[in-house]
Amino acid sequence: MMMKMMMKMMMKKKTKKKKKTKKKKEEEKIIKILSILIIVVVKKKREREEEEKEEEEEEEEEEDEEEEEEEEEEEGEKREADKERGRAQREREKERERQRQRELTEAERDFREREPERSVIVQTGGSC
Repeated sequence: MMMKMMMKMMMKKKTKKKKKTKKKKEEEKIIKILSILIIVVVKKKREREEEEKEEEEEEEEEEDEEEEEEEEEEEGEKREADKERGRAQREREKERERQRQRELTEAERDFREREPERSVIVQTGGSC
């Protein structure tokens, strides 16, 4: 009888051990699956973050390009305005030069018109 009892106890221990090992194996499987899921989730999160970074960089590049284009347009407009001012300045200078030439030619004409009178006065000997 003792033997039977011992055998029964041994069998109970074995079944308990089997249950424990089975439970451990299931837990290990679950842990593996969860770790794989965590890895996948982390990878996806990193990919999303990288995509967002790339999108932000692209947006920044586009904004930089737009700013550069605006600056170039402003510089072009400034250059045009400077050219226009320069043209206007040259035109004013030309007009002043023409006016001065007109005044000089008028002064020369007046001088020549008066010159014969002086020469006549000098030839006759003084007063008229």
